[in-house]
Amino acid sequence: MISIFISLLFSPFLSFAQDENSGMVPNKPFVKQPEPMIDITNKLFLGGNVGFQAGAASTSVYLAPMLGYKLSDDVMVGVGSSYLYLRQRIVSPTYNELFSTHVFGGSVFARYFVFENMFAHAEYEMLNLSTYDSFNSRKNIGSLLAGGGYMQQIGEHFATNFSVLWAFNQSAYSPYNSPLVIRPGFFYVF
Repeated sequence: MISIFISLLFSPFLSFAQDENSGMVPNKPFVKQPEPMIDITNKLFLGGNVGFQAGAASTSVYLAPMLGYKLSDDVMVGVGSSYLYLRQRIVSPTYNELFSTHVFGGSVFARYFVFENMFAHAEYEMLNLSTYDSFNSRKNIGSLLAGGGYMQQIGEHFATNFSVLWAFNQSAYSPYNSPLVIRPGFFYVF
């Protein structure tokens, strides 16, 4: 009788004994191990383009910050915003006036590195600007740009670049004086 009593008294403790290889832990619920987090910051980059042009007929200041993601070592994609101050002298048979506007917009772009430092670039840009023929209204002007450029690494995280692009749908309302668009810029890779 005493042996039955001792067996009943210690049976809960004996039921926890498990084979070491079973992997079960008594009285602990199954806890799923968290998935390792993917660190995307080493694929992000921040940068932009800057520009300044001054002359007798026109003056422009261009600022275009951008944020992007490296899909691979050869492919970068991203979005950007644009600000352009533009002042031009408009000369026609009926008038000779000075026109200025503030241009705002955004873009999406992709870059493919053909060689280590040389890349092909494609971009669609949408700009909102006042036009010289209707000073009280604004127009949205879309531009498709493509071309190439050169990027030079400076240190571990910083790079400069120089792009030469062609605006394929140049119009009378385009803020660019020429379909040839030259953009110096910079990048910081996290």
